[in-house]
Amino acid sequence: MNKDQWLSVCSDLVYRHDRQRMMCVSVAPLEKRESLLALLAFNYEIAIIPELVSEALLGEIRLQWWRDTIAAIYDGTTPDHPVAHGLAWAIEKCALSQNLFKEYLKGRSFDLLETPPATLGELENYAKGTAGTLNELMAEVLLVDPNLQARLAARHVGTAWALSGLLGAIPFHASQGRSYLPADLPEDEKVATVAEAAGRYMLEARNAQPHVPHSLLPAMLPIALADYDLRKLARCGFDPGDARLQRPGIGRLFGFYWKVIRKRY
Repeated sequence: MNKDQWLSVCSDLVYRHDRQRMMCVSVAPLEKRESLLALLAFNYEIAIIPELVSEALLGEIRLQWWRDTIAAIYDGTTPDHPVAHGLAWAIEKCALSQNLFKEYLKGRSFDLLETPPATLGELENYAKGTAGTLNELMAEVLLVDPNLQARLAARHVGTAWALSGLLGAIPFHASQGRSYLPADLPEDEKVATVAEAAGRYMLEARNAQPHVPHSLLPAMLPIALADYDLRKLARCGFDPGDARLQRPGIGRLFGFYWKVIRKRY
């Protein structure tokens, strides 16, 4: 499979299913953008698994296929799958860390469980291990040998993005009989507490800004979108069912592109 073929598939997947992060990736240099799109397409392939299977065992089989695929890529063999070809390209071009893929796929096993996280700490670990790890992989694409501060900042952004996204997806998850809200928190405090945790990770990432190269901006910009969503949720009294949350926010786009122009997040 040639590059144009897998890139077309990956771009289409991300455009249809992860358009917000595609906006962030669009500000990256072209030679980096291709690898970033491959990572986001891979993320979608994994994230959609719970919706495609009827039981956890079938989901684990799909996850294991991807574990084997990643291992095969690092051994020099790429299965005939467009996203796998995209990953192989990214791994070769950017020397991506295999252990981060392992951590990511381990974290995704939680999606197949029928029980919510027991505690806020468990939810945070899930967010760090999935979106946080993915964002660290994106940092490896954008920077040559990113330092510890850049890695931590990228992981904090991914964690905040995941927590914010899970809050926005509460109605959808409820329709599937799933919940990512910590079981040990009082019912009327769960949403606000998770939102507060997301805010802490955003603050940590922003505090690192003086020590993070501008070239990491595409991986840091999700903060601008998550921050808007969390502020809107707060204005709605942390009620995920409030109809106002479903209305498009044009201010969100203006805020995002203002961050791009200023190269800040």
